[in-house]
Amino acid sequence: MMRRAPRRIVRRIACGGGLAVVVAGLVVCGSVAQARAELTHQLGGLGPALVELVGEPGAQPAEHTLTLNGAAIAVRSESVAAGVDVVLRDAEARCGGDAGGALSTTLAAWAPEGGFVGCFPALRDLGPRALVAAAELLVAGGDARALGPFVYTYARRTARGAHVVTATLRELDLGAMFPARGDAPGADVDGVPRPDAARRILSVELPDHPYRVVVYVVDGADAAAVAAGYHAGLEAAGWELRDVASVDGRRVAYGFRGDAVAAIVVRPDAAGATVTVGLLL
Repeated sequence: MMRRAPRRIVRRIACGGGLAVVVAGLVVCGSVAQARAELTHQLGGLGPALVELVGEPGAQPAEHTLTLNGAAIAVRSESVAAGVDVVLRDAEARCGGDAGGALSTTLAAWAPEGGFVGCFPALRDLGPRALVAAAELLVAGGDARALGPFVYTYARRTARGAHVVTATLRELDLGAMFPARGDAPGADVDGVPRPDAARRILSVELPDHPYRVVVYVVDGADAAAVAAGYHAGLEAAGWELRDVASVDGRRVAYGFRGDAVAAIVVRPDAAGATVTVGLLL
C-alpha cells in the first residue's frame, strides 16, 4: 500500500517556491506600480506558506530560524487575543503608516479573515543621501542591506483572536541570494540526486524541522523530458516513485526510500523546466 505523504509538504512544494518569488520580486520588478502590484499579490501567499512551515501556534510564542539561500530569516509564531485588523494596523503603524500612498514603502492587504503588512521600517529614518546610496546599491547588484531589515507580518483569524507570524530578514542581499549564474547559496539534499544540467535557484531549510525544499531550473529544457530523465535517476538511486498528478504540464510525484518521503514537482516555465524537491526525513 502506498504511504501517505504529509499534506503540509505536498502543499508547500506544489506551490513552486513562492518564497523565492517574493524576495526576488523586490528587485526584478521594473516600475514602482508594477512592483507594488506584483509584490502585494506575492506577499499575500507568503503568510500561508510560513504557516505550513512552522505549523499551528502553541500556548507560548515559538521562535524559528528559516534559512533561504544562505540568508537567515527569523520567524515568530504566536496566538494573540486580538482581531486581524488590530494586529495589522499596529504592524502598519510600525512601518510608518503609509501603506495607501502611491510611492509608499509599505505593502499591505487584509480582510477580516486575514492578511499581511510588509516593509523596510528603517527606510523612514534614512536621510535623502543615504536613501539614494542605498537605492544605487540595490539597482546595481541587488544589495538591499543598507535599507535595513525587511519585516513581514501575517495574521489570520482564529476562534480566540489571531494567529500572527512575523518574519524578519535582517540583511537582504538579493545579488548574493539569487546569482545570475551558477547555483544559489545553500545545499542539495543528501541522498537525492539533482536533475541533469540543472542549477539550484532555491534552498530552504528550517533547522528544527525535518524537511528541506530545493528548487532547480534546467535552462531551455522540455519539462516532460526533464521529468522522465529525473524520475529515472531517482529510481536508480533507490527511490520508489508514485505519480500522483499531471496537470497543465506540471508533473507531481511522491518518492519513498526507507523512512524518507519526497515530493517532486516538474513544471515548464519561461526558463525551460523547474524542478522542486521537498524532502521529509
